[in-house]
Amino acid sequence: MVHYSNLIKDSVLDKDLEELKKLQQYYEARFDMMSTKGWQDLQDDVERYIENTNDLLTTQSLEELNFRKGQLNILHWIRTLKQISEEAWEQIDNEQQDI
Repeated sequence: MVHYSNLIKDSVLDKDLEELKKLQQYYEARFDMMSTKGWQDLQDDVERYIENTNDLLTTQSLEELNFRKGQLNILHWIRTLKQISEEAWEQIDNEQQDI
């Protein structure tokens, strides 16, 4: 007698493992990129740009203030991308150990 619940469970588990493997490859490629000199150069440029954009004394309108806020949000995301990726990687690693 075939236990369909076991087949479904195994199928879901295989699909979860496939998704985790894809995520693992995604983050490995991201970490490879972040280990390059080009990435470090970009981080240096982002820091300088944040310093220049963060000066509100030259902001003359609400529209310009909102525009700068958007710029700073994106720059902050780039600045913290490595940390965010490392945290996601750790979570994926923990999930793989649980399977």
